[in-house]
Amino acid sequence: MRCDTAPAVGRKIAPDAVATVLDALKKVAEENMFATRDMLAMKGRASFPGERSRGHIDPGAHSSQLMIAAVCAYFVRAA
Repeated sequence: MRCDTAPAVGRKIAPDAVATVLDALKKVAEENMFATRDMLAMKGRASFPGERSRGHIDPGAHSSQLMIAAVCAYFVRAA
């Protein structure tokens, strides 16, 4: 038995489902990163400015979002 088609997004097979989940994960990570903008930092160095920490995206949330986006992009390309 031979497979004439390579798995790819858009062919109604498993990679379609995976790509959909990864897109949703990427979107949630970005939304949550931006949600930290209105939070008040309570711990660590970010708490030193106090109330002035509001209005800035948390660097840890931003780096996590970048890593999640990179991993999702890798798996979508590999699918």
